Amino acid sequence: MSLRPYYLITFLFFSVHAATSASIISINGYSLDTDKGIISSSDNLEWLQWSKTINLSPNQALSGIAQSYDGGGWKLANNEQVAGLLNTFNFGLEFDTDYRTFQEKKGP
Repeated sequence: MSLRPYYLITFLFFSVHAATSASIISINGYSLDTDKGIISSSDNLEWLQWSKTINLSPNQALSGIAQSYDGGGWKLANNEQVAGLLNTFNFGLEFDTDYRTFQEKKGP
C-alpha cells in the first residue's frame, strides 16, 4: 500500500462548523471541504481537520482513522510541513522546523 500525501495533525488549527450544506472555504492557498473535514493546500498536501481525531491518542489516530478515513494512507506531518502551514497564516511569529525549539508569542 503506498502512502497518499495526506497529513494528520492533532492540534486545533481549523475549526469550522457548517450549519448548512457542505461548502469550500479558501484562504492563503488552503481550501477546507466542510463536508469531509479535509484541508487541501496548493502544494498538493491534504490536512485532516483535527476534530476527526478528537479524544484519540496519537497511536489510536494512526492505527485507526489514519488507516481508514477517506481511503486511508494518512501520516503525521513532519516539523517542516507544520512550520510551513503555520507560517502561511502569519501569526506574528516565524515558526522554524527544529523540533527542539520552544517558540512563544505573547500579546495580541
